[in-house]
Amino acid sequence: MIGHLLRLAWNRRRTAFLLWLEMLVSFLVLAALGVGAASHLAEVHRPRGFDDRDVWAVTAEPEDGAHWGRWTVADSVAAQQAYRVLQAQEGTVAVAEVTALPYTGMSMNVVQRDGRTFDYYLTQVGDDFPRALSVPLAAGRWFGPEDDGLDSEPVVLNQSLATALFGTEDPLGRTFALDRDGRQGLVVGLVREFRPFLFAERPGRFAICRVRLDRAIPKEWPGLPMSYLIRVKPSTAVTFARDIEEGLATAAPTWRVRLAAPLAQMRQQELRFFLRPLVVFGVISTFLLLMVCLGLVGVLWQSVTQRTREIGIRRAAGASRQGICLQVVGEAVVLTTLAVGLGVILVLHSAVLDLFPQIEPGTYLAGLLSAAAVLYLLVAAASLYPGWLATRVHPAEALHYE
Repeated sequence: MIGHLLRLAWNRRRTAFLLWLEMLVSFLVLAALGVGAASHLAEVHRPRGFDDRDVWAVTAEPEDGAHWGRWTVADSVAAQQAYRVLQAQEGTVAVAEVTALPYTGMSMNVVQRDGRTFDYYLTQVGDDFPRALSVPLAAGRWFGPEDDGLDSEPVVLNQSLATALFGTEDPLGRTFALDRDGRQGLVVGLVREFRPFLFAERPGRFAICRVRLDRAIPKEWPGLPMSYLIRVKPSTAVTFARDIEEGLATAAPTWRVRLAAPLAQMRQQELRFFLRPLVVFGVISTFLLLMVCLGLVGVLWQSVTQRTREIGIRRAAGASRQGICLQVVGEAVVLTTLAVGLGVILVLHSAVLDLFPQIEPGTYLAGLLSAAAVLYLLVAAASLYPGWLATRVHPAEALHYE
């Protein structure tokens, strides 16, 4: 049966090629939409390695626009005063200073070990960071005041970076170069997962370093943190943001608050930001697929009209109405299968080349399966009406062509 349908498609290859090309383009569009939707859905449910509920994010900075490399001792004193103000707020459970807030981005570093180079993300946080974000440890400990006298920077790694650097060996107590300047990091702890922003590239290597407000003076790495994470009690009043702004205005009058918002709300905003292009692409794709379906109905309708003699002879030879309808639908499904086959090869080629490293193999598979299912349903629905028209051809109509 399939061989017969392939021969019929080959005999009408000019018309079949145009239909096949439309289906191929439609499948690629659906695959892109399906992979994007699957990637977004996976990101929503992906473990982050911390709990952002009941956590507020605050960013404050000097009004004169001080930035990296221009910190002064006065800035360090003001940052410590701001920290104490946030600690004193009613409902505060823990406060951690950070150089980059989750869901806003962080610096990318390069580390070399045994002749290999690894990219990884680096964030600097205060000692209360694990309490502020409820980050569980897999092994070791978090840094604290006991590390003040160390020659190396205490660092907590996630499992991906620890495996890349040390393989199957125990990384605790090991040192490595944090950057190309040769600054050494001492591994004191491990976390299984840490994803402080959305759609991170695989394999998501992260290093969490210690920062202190009392040593951020000019030319001293890692700089002065301008952001804070505040874990509050669930019953904290909705006026918390206003209280923060008023308290910081008193403690650091030359500073201004740029952001005071719940961290979970920031994540939702970031998700909507990534979802917006997908929605626009989905609307455009819907209209494109609608045009393809209408075109498919028209072409198959015309094909049925031109093949009245062939269908009439098949009816006279004993073919059932169901068989005639299945033939029309089957021809469209065969062309769809050929288009899906080539489309899958093209999409898998991009996956093998790792053109989009933030997308995992399972996401490609989910996108391809959903795209194929939708396309088969659309093609089957579009070919049902021409197939029904074919069943209405009477055997006697074949005699008009004799």
